[in-house]
Amino acid sequence: MNIQVERRYWRATVVLIAIYIAAFSVFTIGRYERYNATGFDLAFYDQILWRTVHTDVMGVSIEGNNVSNWAFHVEPILLLIAPFTLIFSDTRWLLILQTVALAIGAIPVYRIALRQWQKSWAGFVFAALYLFYPAVGWANKFDFHPITLVTPILLFAWDCAELKRYRWVSVLLLLSLLCKEEMGLVVAGLGLYWYFSSDPVDAANRWRLGLGWVVLGIVWALLGFFVIIPAAQSVSGLPSQAYLRYAWLFTGTLAEKIKYITGPDTPVKLRFLVQIFIPLLFTPLLKPRILAIASPIIALSLLSANLNQSGIYHQYLSDVVPFLMVAAIKGAYEVPALARRLKLRLRPIAVQRSVLAGMIAGTLAMFTLFNPFFFVPREPYAPIYGWESGASIEGLRAVEKMIPPESCLTASNNITARYGQRKYIYVFGIGNWSSCDLSLVDLADTRFVSFGVPHQFVCNQFAKENYHPIFYQDNVVLLKRDAPSTPAYDTQLAAYCAALPSNNQ
Repeated sequence: MNIQVERRYWRATVVLIAIYIAAFSVFTIGRYERYNATGFDLAFYDQILWRTVHTDVMGVSIEGNNVSNWAFHVEPILLLIAPFTLIFSDTRWLLILQTVALAIGAIPVYRIALRQWQKSWAGFVFAALYLFYPAVGWANKFDFHPITLVTPILLFAWDCAELKRYRWVSVLLLLSLLCKEEMGLVVAGLGLYWYFSSDPVDAANRWRLGLGWVVLGIVWALLGFFVIIPAAQSVSGLPSQAYLRYAWLFTGTLAEKIKYITGPDTPVKLRFLVQIFIPLLFTPLLKPRILAIASPIIALSLLSANLNQSGIYHQYLSDVVPFLMVAAIKGAYEVPALARRLKLRLRPIAVQRSVLAGMIAGTLAMFTLFNPFFFVPREPYAPIYGWESGASIEGLRAVEKMIPPESCLTASNNITARYGQRKYIYVFGIGNWSSCDLSLVDLADTRFVSFGVPHQFVCNQFAKENYHPIFYQDNVVLLKRDAPSTPAYDTQLAAYCAALPSNNQ
């Protein structure tokens, strides 16, 4: 390879990474500033980190009092992130952290493609395909989740394995396990792949990097799914969150199971599979052994009754993307060999370039149609807003100074995203939401009603529980329990509530 040409494409890749970081940092922070981020999950993780550094390790109130994050996920990576919140106290640092982490995943993609193709332009192309892959952008857009950190971690682990840097591989795989309980399944799959494959691991290290990680991965998954989470749910008095998503598998008759499988959810899940593979022109399917590493996660998404899990718009593909990219790099490279087996008389380089052109076209088409900057998911998926208008921003900003940091606050899902750093925060309709002294709602914003209509809750509180508005501006109302009556505010809110349709109160 020409060193000068390689440096030029490497610089171009670094520039593309920098543009991605700048664009998504501005976008996600702007989304947060416009009150389009959500309590589930930005405030959820923001509060866990805040409470952890304030002696309540993994504590979270948004689902109810005395609840621990261990009841939902096994994510000890948060214990490593939490101390940084003492330095970066602004919630927006989590959005930047996630953006930078996803962006640098393009570095191992470039390196893996460069080694496979022996062409620096191929490294740049695959790095660009990764950065424009729709599921990467959507995981970046949707608040903050520790699972998104495994995308670059797993890509770097594969890169290090190919370079036979096994100590770094072990460190990276250990970090990936800390990101979520399901990572045990992925790490076990990686171990099996490396054990039975001479590439990228040499035979002498098959045991250490193969079966050793199979055992550790399985143990981690079993502990997470069947010991840690159930124990924490029992203590917290919560139902099994995973069971709720997969209840159809364990309850009901065979006829009911068949009815679900043949019902309206299945076409949605088939479309999801097509959306995964179209950007990469289905080339990952040419490397089924690599794709099989992520198969447990894909299976969990397809079996879940929560259709958000069977979509590209959330964080659920974060531990699948690395293997899609690696399989695409290697699968696209081997298309000429497939053409020869089919006895097609085609020039190998022409075939490869045609495949790459198709992958670029597919990725750009999908990114255009389902652009995270402008597209809002529709039914059956939960909407995820970007910079769209809807919140009464002036009123919400004006009320901030009236909410003490030590206060308990109940608010709409999007509003809670701004108030996660406190001991008690609730979303209307979830957990002990009615126990707070303060309730905050934007009466003009009716977008976030999946847990109940906040306006109805506020009107009920106002009428029955001695709450009185202490702030009312630009459709934003803040109510406080047992507060002195302010006639002007009381009159405004009473008029608003009286105007609501009676069947909605």
